[in-house]
Amino acid sequence: MALYGRLLIILFALSASSSASAQNPEVGSETMITLKRETVSKLSSGSGRSNTRNALIEVVLAKSDAEVELEYRLPPGSEGRADPVEWMFPVQVRKTLNGEVEILNQTELSLRRDEWLDAAPQFRRVCGQSIFTWTAIQIYCETSDVLGILAPFDLWIWTLAPGLTWEESGTIASQPLKLVGSETDVRRYEVNLDLDPEALRRSDAEGKVSVATMTGKPVPTLEEALGELSTTSYMGTLVLGFQTDVFGAVLERTWVRETTKFDPSGQSSSRVSTTTVRRAPLP
Repeated sequence: MALYGRLLIILFALSASSSASAQNPEVGSETMITLKRETVSKLSSGSGRSNTRNALIEVVLAKSDAEVELEYRLPPGSEGRADPVEWMFPVQVRKTLNGEVEILNQTELSLRRDEWLDAAPQFRRVCGQSIFTWTAIQIYCETSDVLGILAPFDLWIWTLAPGLTWEESGTIASQPLKLVGSETDVRRYEVNLDLDPEALRRSDAEGKVSVATMTGKPVPTLEEALGELSTTSYMGTLVLGFQTDVFGAVLERTWVRETTKFDPSGQSSSRVSTTTVRRAPLP
């Protein structure tokens, strides 16, 4: 289940009926889900900071104790900008209690994708790659790519409780969820994970290939890029946070990802990325 953390339930303390029916927005409700990311980088030559903000509108189409059907749309004003992801929306998905996600309007997405590529044929040759305008833009051409776009916006996590084990892609081992705060109408959970050094190395190598592709420089193979980084050391942590209401509905998720890289000369560089996803009423 790529890009989605998976709950490995050790003690299923909450029944499926109470977890799915008493919490989360009701059928017909529309809410705005915002994603904000701040990244601070520190190099031997200096430091830098970047901020990004994205949003989607979520509509609850249907809901039961075992699954939910949702539609995601771009916010007003986002349409008509020839954005490489515009063809993906609106998208309808079904998410089950165990975390599986299925696209419901697959045919519609395929037709919109084909129309977009016919209107902008220059993107066909860079499908699955990044291009650089004033910023790096990923070109998506597969309908399944929308699941990766939606993953960080997902606030439908039915069962959160102390002692449940959380497993996240790119980390070394799963860890138990901890209750770190309890107020009148809010519960706060947290899990601390160690990042896999080899996953960090591979991500760094993929970045090198992507940058070379965008800038027109000789493009190394992934194996060549990995070889260049074979003597570079990596370490990092990921802290996941969840804020819920008293019924267990997730109101906010946070990812705090800290990484450090040591090159063969001993020089280090670090990056701290904080991502916050929050549900709010439509403005």
